[in-house]
Amino acid sequence: MVVPIYYGIARMGLDLADYMQHLEAIEDPLVQMEYLKKLVSQHEPFTLKGGGLFHLAFGALLTGSTINKKEK
Repeated sequence: MVVPIYYGIARMGLDLADYMQHLEAIEDPLVQMEYLKKLVSQHEPFTLKGGGLFHLAFGALLTGSTINKKEK
């Protein structure tokens, strides 16, 4: 919960005029595009990339351990 909150607060403290000055100073259009993405992007947790496979794997482990305890 800390990282998404920080991500939003850090973006709100951004001075748009300074941001645009830095953007205009960059000559390479690809670098400008990546710099502009930082302004409009949202935080994406690493554990949810790839279809949330990380969470599915832990869910399978917890399910397996629960079923194993009920059988004993």
